[in-house]
Amino acid sequence: MVTSASHPVIVGVDGSRASTRAIEYAVRVAASQGRAVCLAHVIPDYVPLTPMMPLTPNDLRETGQEILRAAETKARELDPSVVVTTELLSGPRVAGLAHLAEGDSLIVVGHE
Repeated sequence: MVTSASHPVIVGVDGSRASTRAIEYAVRVAASQGRAVCLAHVIPDYVPLTPMMPLTPNDLRETGQEILRAAETKARELDPSVVVTTELLSGPRVAGLAHLAEGDSLIVVGHE
């Protein structure tokens, strides 16, 4: 039998204030339900390169890792008893988060 404890609360993070509020909510829910928290950042798999914005896939990956490190630190500060993992994905954001949440997982995202 699958229990809620075996499915983490998935949190889409992007470094924004809304993302921080989503982390806060997700950690509270996870603690109350005995779940882990999985912080996920999804980088696009296609970014048009222009002279004004010369981003490379490596730039996006490094930024994504920095966002995840900061989010993980925040989540662990909020409740050290909650298990926290991170996932750096690439592709469409909605599809990436939905794939992580297969089964009984809860997805939390921030909004402005």
